[in-house]
Amino acid sequence: MIFLMLDENASFLMSNLLPPNTGVNGTVIWISAGEFEKGKHSPRIKVVVGDQITLESLSQAASITIIGSPKIIGNLPSKITKNAIAFVKLNQTILIKYWENEVSTREMLNSIINIK
Repeated sequence: MIFLMLDENASFLMSNLLPPNTGVNGTVIWISAGEFEKGKHSPRIKVVVGDQITLESLSQAASITIIGSPKIIGNLPSKITKNAIAFVKLNQTILIKYWENEVSTREMLNSIINIK
């Protein structure tokens, strides 16, 4: 779990998942509980290209919506796009439950299915 302070008025918790957890090589996937994000935007995950999160990579992160048909907000390489969308589709139910604060972080992490 990462605590990220964007500014003194906006901070939230996000769980970061690496390729061994997701099967989406070359990325770090960030998942947030909606209680921290509701009202700012629709339910989504963030996809950071690379093997670690830096301020630079975070500024270039793309988002993928998790309600309905997943949509990319931002730019990702085509192979990462395909795999990240597959990850969302495979895990959509638990991602939405986590966003809606219906499950704990531990339950969400234990329920995530690797696309491989």
